[in-house]
Amino acid sequence: MAEVAGAWRIGERLRRLRRALAHAFAVDAEPPLQAEDEALLDRLAAAIRRRRMEAAAILFLESVKPLGFLGSQALVFLRPFATLVVRSPQDYDRLTRLLERRDGIEALLRRLEAPAARREEEEAGERREDRTR
Repeated sequence: MAEVAGAWRIGERLRRLRRALAHAFAVDAEPPLQAEDEALLDRLAAAIRRRRMEAAAILFLESVKPLGFLGSQALVFLRPFATLVVRSPQDYDRLTRLLERRDGIEALLRRLEAPAARREEEEAGERREDRTR
């Protein structure tokens, strides 16, 4: 009888532990990006496109996406040096905060990939038109 009671207590403790840990790693939903954040990402994507570095930037961002928070902390560490070179320290701080977000790098990737996808669709349409002629 004592063994059954002991097993019941262990089972009850495990259930309580399971309930306590059920949401241990839950992350609250982040608020949507602000208009200033959107504008900064658009300017950054446009600068990358002007230099024709979309493919390299996409490859780099996809590979470091899991490390976005660490990258933002590196930017915080380098801020005293970066403000000597960067035009707008406010934009630098905003970029740092964007990289801290789970969806920050993904938002920049969407901006870089959208024009490339449109170009591919246009080129595919032109090829179809050429074949029908």
